[in-house]
Amino acid sequence: MDGDGLHVGQPPFFKGQNYELWKMRMIGFIQYNGMELINVIKNSIPTLIDKSGELFAFESMTEEEKRICQNNAKARHFIMCVLSEGEMSNVHAMVSAKEMWDTLALTYEGSKEVEEKEEKKKFSKEKKIRISA
Repeated sequence: MDGDGLHVGQPPFFKGQNYELWKMRMIGFIQYNGMELINVIKNSIPTLIDKSGELFAFESMTEEEKRICQNNAKARHFIMCVLSEGEMSNVHAMVSAKEMWDTLALTYEGSKEVEEKEEKKKFSKEKKIRISA
């Protein structure tokens, strides 16, 4: 992603660089296409696979389950369409958009644990600099 603007309705392409900018633009794009899609990305969806590993029959789903399933498919499609081949290989087999989104976040933002550890290191360094000054 370079600093160029995007056309309205055009999703931002992600090549593995400038994740924070991509994430901000992608959230805007997803919201533009339906606020309910953000819920699918932020929240787990009900499992669509039975105990034998088969997908539940669409006909046996409630209307609410069908709506959630459709929104998950839309959100997954948006995410898959904006990833480079290298990024796609990390998430293409995931069933939920949330799992895809969380995997990208973990890859480029790190876990909260790692983030907290880095903050503590930074604070410790700043404290040592202030003490020695």
